[in-house]
Order: sequence, then C-alpha cells, then structure tokens
Amino acid sequence: MSKLKTSAKIVLISTVVAAATFFAVRAFDIRHMPPLQLWHTHVPHEPGIKTMDAGNWAGYLKAEEVIFNEVRTQVSDKLPAEARTPLNRYYAGSLISIVITQVASFTRGATTRTGIVPTSSNPPASRSARSSCYMA
Repeated sequence: MSKLKTSAKIVLISTVVAAATFFAVRAFDIRHMPPLQLWHTHVPHEPGIKTMDAGNWAGYLKAEEVIFNEVRTQVSDKLPAEARTPLNRYYAGSLISIVITQVASFTRGATTRTGIVPTSSNPPASRSARSSCYMA
C-alpha cells in the first residue's frame, strides 16, 4: 500500500508542476502578443433574450440590421489600412463580405418577392440560431 501512495503522490506532484509550468509559460507568452484588433474589443449592443422572445420576425430582422450597422460603423469603417485585406471578414471589400452581402440581399429579397415568410411570427427558437454572428 505504501508504494501505491508514493506513486500517487509522484503523479499528483508531476501533474501540478506540469500545469504550473504550462500556465507560467502561457502567461509569459501573452505579454508578447500583438495588441487586440477592433473586432476583438468591440461588443455590439444586442437585445436581451426576453426582448427577442417577445418580438416577432420583423423585429428580429430590424435588431439584426441595427447590430450590423453598429459593427460597420464601429469596426469596419475604422479599420487601419493594414487590416483591409481580402481575407478580413470585417473589411467591406473582402471576399467573404461581398459574398455575405449578396446572399443576404438575395434571401431577404426572395422572401419579400415570393411572399414566403417564416412559419412562425417569432424569431428562431433555438439560442444557437440567434447567436452573435455579426459578419460571418
């Protein structure tokens, strides 16, 4: 029984030392990282769950548009020149931004042109469907 206790202590001490070393190295690395970009620090104002649950589809689309406009004015329009690359989704001229804009305008136009509307007057029921996906 004594060997089992000794082995358990060695394993426990080794695990604690490894974890402490990992976190110490990680903390040191974080100090040398580049500063956060605009899209890391800006948090758009979103309606709360109660507001969304009490709303309807039109209200959901309006709230979504307000969020997109806020991200556009607070992030996309303020991007420094070096962040305006074809692969940065927050840059209005990026490849993904162009595709998203075209898909969004097509799907919104299709629902109004064809008369197809959601089967429910409420926003999507699942929390994941209402997640904070601003420009992606």
